[in-house]
Amino acid sequence: MGLLGKDKELADAAAQGNLELVMEYAKFWGDPKFNHSEALRRAAMEGHTDIVAFLIPLSDPNAEQGFSLKTTSVRGYTQCVRLLLPCTDLNKPSSGNLKVGMHALYCAASRGHYDIVDLIFEHMSHEDVSGVVDHLSDEVEHCAYVHNKLLARRQRTLLEQEICSTGVLSQRKI
Repeated sequence: MGLLGKDKELADAAAQGNLELVMEYAKFWGDPKFNHSEALRRAAMEGHTDIVAFLIPLSDPNAEQGFSLKTTSVRGYTQCVRLLLPCTDLNKPSSGNLKVGMHALYCAASRGHYDIVDLIFEHMSHEDVSGVVDHLSDEVEHCAYVHNKLLARRQRTLLEQEICSTGVLSQRKI
């Protein structure tokens, strides 16, 4: 079997959740970065946290426009999201005018995975969060939670900025 076959077997083992086989293929034969880190993407897609943890340093979590993070977000694999968030570029372009972080946020919100929404919020910059409110539709029910979180965070940010710039909080906001 050629090298391509070993890389495919590595990805198949990752998708099946076979950590021992993934470790063996990664060490001796397969390339974890093969086909845009297919092994990581497939392990994440199935929620195999142990394999995701093993493959992250050997792969590219940003491959395929952050596919691993977006997939784990939509499928509700909170532990995989925890592992992928620190090593995924949330500001990398995704689809349309969305960035990877915002796309993952929408994926989680659309399925009601609000614990993941909260995790993603923790890793987003103030600038990204502030710019999101305009992109959300009030008519979309699953976005209500995200919309409310965004508004609350935007309000906190404005209050923090006022306190930092003036040293006091105006009476009208108390």
